[in-house]
Amino acid sequence: MSLYVCGLAFGPMLAAPLSEIHGRRIVTLVSPPIAMLFILGAGFSNSFTALLVCRFFAGFFGSPVLAVGMGTQADLFPPNKIATATAFFLMAPFLGPCLGPVVGGFAAEYKGWRWTQWCMLFVSLAVFIIGIPTQETYKKALLKERAKRLGLPPPPQLSKSKLGAIRVCLFHLLLLQL
Repeated sequence: MSLYVCGLAFGPMLAAPLSEIHGRRIVTLVSPPIAMLFILGAGFSNSFTALLVCRFFAGFFGSPVLAVGMGTQADLFPPNKIATATAFFLMAPFLGPCLGPVVGGFAAEYKGWRWTQWCMLFVSLAVFIIGIPTQETYKKALLKERAKRLGLPPPPQLSKSKLGAIRVCLFHLLLLQL
């Protein structure tokens, strides 16, 4: 298993809670440029260790967009249309592993291994530029922004007793389900 895939596995653990607190747009605008910087670092790496570290963090910071994407789909489409939207959304993560070796093989054979990183960087940059004008889709973040704009009080926060109940419930679930 590659370290890039390991990074893809660990990134959503950070991104999912952040998207629930701050909204989906901030996650989709902040993580791709960081991932692209690590892809750039992998392309310029002079040691195997630097390549491995950069590849892991490129996957780690590239995965939040995939993790938050399904939530965005649920925000944008009604239940009777979400299957079609999800099919198109999931096509991209599956096309990458299918087309990546073909494009990477040609790039590595004719231009050198660093061009595998440049190709990935160019595609990532093009997709990121297309996504810049998108707006927030998460309902709680939209309502919080609207309340702030209208000068209304923010929504109430969970009290300590409710947080304690949630912790006990999570502990109970972990204890009984594992």
